[in-house]
Amino acid sequence: MQKDRQHLMASYDSEGKLLGLLFLEDILEELVGEVQDATRRD
Repeated sequence: MQKDRQHLMASYDSEGKLLGLLFLEDILEELVGEVQDATRRD
């Protein structure tokens, strides 16, 4: 994700079946806590 500057990626199992989608924001929030998004209104 970092190398390609992507914020979204798909995860596949060894047979090529789609397991799910990963969002960079969700991964970062798991590591560092809530991230303030400038585009989100509260």
